[in-house]
Amino acid sequence: GMYCTDPFESMFMMGFSIKTVINAGVDYIMPNIVPTGMYMQTGQSFFQRYFNQIPLIRAQTPEGKYLSMLGVQDASEEWNILNHAPCKLERDMYTMFSFQYVDDVSSHRSMDGLMVCLGDGIPSKDWRWMNERLDIAFSMDADGVEGPLVVWSDAAHDNMLYEYVKTRRWSLHRQLYSVAEQGCLVGGAARIENIHALKNALFIPNFDLMPENERKMVKEYKGGRVVLTVGPDYDPKADGLEPSYAFTDPFAPYKLTTYVLGDVSDEIKAQVNEILLEEDDTPDIDMNNIVEQPQLLRDDIPFRKVSKCFQKAIAVVTKWVGGDLFNVNVPYRAFKLANGKYRLYLFGLYIEQYSHAFVKCKTVIKDAKVVSKFPVLPVRFVNEQNTSFGFTYSETQTYGFQVKLQPSGATIVDVEL
Repeated sequence: GMYCTDPFESMFMMGFSIKTVINAGVDYIMPNIVPTGMYMQTGQSFFQRYFNQIPLIRAQTPEGKYLSMLGVQDASEEWNILNHAPCKLERDMYTMFSFQYVDDVSSHRSMDGLMVCLGDGIPSKDWRWMNERLDIAFSMDADGVEGPLVVWSDAAHDNMLYEYVKTRRWSLHRQLYSVAEQGCLVGGAARIENIHALKNALFIPNFDLMPENERKMVKEYKGGRVVLTVGPDYDPKADGLEPSYAFTDPFAPYKLTTYVLGDVSDEIKAQVNEILLEEDDTPDIDMNNIVEQPQLLRDDIPFRKVSKCFQKAIAVVTKWVGGDLFNVNVPYRAFKLANGKYRLYLFGLYIEQYSHAFVKCKTVIKDAKVVSKFPVLPVRFVNEQNTSFGFTYSETQTYGFQVKLQPSGATIVDVEL
């Protein structure tokens, strides 16, 4: 009866410690990553919430083995994603195996494999359809994440249990999937003890729950810019923190603050200032009358209010500090491949309509090829003036391309610079 999700949520709601169970000798843990099945039955979007559990589960206990639940169909529960939402199922498969765990040596896929729910009664033609897409999902030989990484700390995780009971502050996972819902997709996670070997921008929610030695490691980090969030009682001066930029939630009674280590452009600061003017009158929870949520997969645990504008501002800053190699008009994740190319996961904007991804690059693109099953036609290359070259690559310098995205789907493109 165990439902394994985000490490903190699993611990608080179910009393289930993934790390303890793995260390006790359990062979495999099966996270319940079934966002489309839940969406089809409730109308609520669980996509970012469920999938952003994956990098945290692996980062907490890298030595574990994890089989992700792939929700395909269930006759007794009367749902069939395979036939009723195939674009979403394809997107789920691609996303599920894209997240990376980055240690001090290399990059590793966060999930080891999958369990099909339920595998009975699927005809051979549908198995072929799924296997074609799973082959694509498992084909990425990543050499690293292009963009920000989220940082895991065992000590901060342990401290969060007491902090949450006292304040109902947002957990690491809640903050991670919040920025994803606002368009900043983080491609993987790393443990704090490996920070010395990283070369990415970092996203570190609840920095103040880390012990002093770990906070010192973050303050001394030279691999990229860092975005931190802290609670209202944190004093940066007393901790020796010298941020280049800071902003605080303007409408929440329990105020989180974001600090940035490293430069931030005036354009981004102006954008954040404008975002923080967007009023948010949603109510806070009643700290004197908290109702715990019993349904792990469907309900969220009760958290204090964090204003929508503050969430958006964190996403804008985190996406910007992650690097400017690619500029894309849709949510995306980018990974460096072992062969030197970059793999882009481009996500459709609309539930029921086709859309286009417009990808620009800081440097000249040599080639770009569609890896996913959709679209059938190649990408259309464009030059710096956005004049389309059509499907055939031109010897003239090419700085970008456009490619079609299916409704609620994902398109994968390998880019050679």
